[in-house]
Amino acid sequence: MELSKKIQPIVLAYDEAGWTEKTTACLIAAGLDNIHYADRDGVGSMAKAFNRSAAQVMIREQPPEYIWFVTNVTFPPEMPAALLQAIEADERAIAIHPAFDSDHPHIRQYGQEVRPAPFIEWTAPLVWARGWEEVGPLDEAMPYVHFDLDWSRRAAIAGWSLLVDSRYRLGHTYLWKEAPEPISQLRRSLRSLRHAGSLARMEEKWGQDWRTKLCPTGTCG
Repeated sequence: MELSKKIQPIVLAYDEAGWTEKTTACLIAAGLDNIHYADRDGVGSMAKAFNRSAAQVMIREQPPEYIWFVTNVTFPPEMPAALLQAIEADERAIAIHPAFDSDHPHIRQYGQEVRPAPFIEWTAPLVWARGWEEVGPLDEAMPYVHFDLDWSRRAAIAGWSLLVDSRYRLGHTYLWKEAPEPISQLRRSLRSLRHAGSLARMEEKWGQDWRTKLCPTGTCG
């Protein structure tokens, strides 16, 4: 099976030295050289950049079956095919996420299984394209954070399941936390400035108790 005929990688471009190049090399090694880069001018809205890129690939004459939204990650070459096999084995699955050193324990856990998840992050989710169109795009009122939690909830309400594949581990660094370069520090500042607005949007959509309803792990700020 030629992966590039089923999966369209959308890679969020980073200005921090080396990160986009590392991710690109991993994709090419996995047979996914059909890369679409999402540009956010280094520090802009992650939700907006992914939405715009997804819209661009979905209006093609032959849109992809799956969209792989990818940030600054590394991974073994066999992982994308394994993710695809796992999501296609579950007829109710709309998205699957590989494990990594996440802030959320259900994504951080490693093992030899594919498990249901209460929500997924937007670090590297593989999403069924028709399901993406049904659930709708990421909420751009949450430019840096919470949009993945919101999208996960909307998918669950629509009757879809979310999965985490604990068999594989992404290499990933939360660059806004580590802030290795000036542009990382600027992104952290912008994220902080927009955080209150994201919280207000979550309350508007899901109520003041949104953490209890949407984040049973108690790890969502």
